[in-house]
Amino acid sequence: MSERGGLLFLRAATSVHAGAGPSVGAVDLPLQRERHTGWPMIQASGVKGALRDLHRQHLVAKKEANGQGEADDHEEVQRIYGSRHTEKPGALAVSDARLLALPVRSAAGVFAWATCPAAVGRLAEDLALAGLETETPLEFRDAPEGGVAWVPDPAATPFAAVTEGRVRPALFEELALRLEASEATGKLAEWMATRLFGLESGKPAGFFDPRRRLVAVDDDAFTLFAWTAMEIATRVALDPASKTVAQGPFVEELLPPETLLYSPLLDLESRPGAASGGASSLLDEVAAALGTAKHLLQVGGDETIGKGWMRATLVRGKH
Repeated sequence: MSERGGLLFLRAATSVHAGAGPSVGAVDLPLQRERHTGWPMIQASGVKGALRDLHRQHLVAKKEANGQGEADDHEEVQRIYGSRHTEKPGALAVSDARLLALPVRSAAGVFAWATCPAAVGRLAEDLALAGLETETPLEFRDAPEGGVAWVPDPAATPFAAVTEGRVRPALFEELALRLEASEATGKLAEWMATRLFGLESGKPAGFFDPRRRLVAVDDDAFTLFAWTAMEIATRVALDPASKTVAQGPFVEELLPPETLLYSPLLDLESRPGAASGGASSLLDEVAAALGTAKHLLQVGGDETIGKGWMRATLVRGKH
């Protein structure tokens, strides 16, 4: 059995700006978004560039290269990510980082991770693409009705307000949604907790546990959140002498902390007839680089003002 791929799970530790360039709208620097859904995403080139930069730092830390320039020409980096100076491609295929769940404000319980059947269905397809189709039956056979949010257990969520034995609707952003129990949402939350967050099976614990905070809403409500639940920051650049505004103000759109995305990774060396580049797989080497960085990956712009830090987990499988 040869390893075909994996899933790079990304959890925003800070606000993230993966920008689409200048805009003529109210937001000067909008986020990258999918054309057909309007959901925020991070283009594959940004994810691959972040992994390449991390790998260079990894080689410098191991003293296998003196500085970033020498690391960029290292055989391992060029084998995985390709050469910057020739047409030689790398053997690691990186896909766009797709949205899995959004943090949305809650009137009770602080925040929820909202997902929807469309996002979960695409996750299942991407798991199969990466050779991880046996992970779990991630499938919603139907969808929650408008005005309903599916949760693993309404009585165990921090969003429920119970009056005289009745669970009142929960308020997420501007939507009041009735909480209903869903076995499929419970299975998804358990899979996320154990495989993506590294938590112990069957034992919900701590503030940041999807088994307590995951809600599934209908696709239209999720799309509304994808447009309205982003961070909007207004910034200026000051003149160093006068301390007055030299540039700006300009308005920037950011993914909020705790946004959950994933990027499918494929090891092209594992294809039938492909030449192997070494004894270890590409994903072994990517995992080693992530371990050196304590699983922190910097993605997008504004690094020097603390933006773009994401917790990265590599989910592996066999095919």
